[in-house]
Amino acid sequence: MINKTVMSFINKVNEDPALHAKVTGQSHLEVLLKTASENGFNFTADEWMSTVQAIYSGELSDDDLANIAGGAVFPSKPNPLGILPGGNATAIPPFGLQ
Repeated sequence: MINKTVMSFINKVNEDPALHAKVTGQSHLEVLLKTASENGFNFTADEWMSTVQAIYSGELSDDDLANIAGGAVFPSKPNPLGILPGGNATAIPPFGLQ
């Protein structure tokens, strides 16, 4: 299920080059969560992962679709911000939301 706070954080990262650079340099999900919290976005690792999984599964419910402002462009990258299910990050930039 899509989490509104996670989506808001992804939007903010896409809009803020300094935050984008800081987040894509993270090496662990816990650090990403701390950075998000420091910027006013509080969500859990489970909320992050369920949102990422919902985005990339391509099977969103009507409620999920209603929670996404403006829709999304789905990249060929593993997931937004490069945080992998194992908790390790890569240097993959977040996808752009329109």
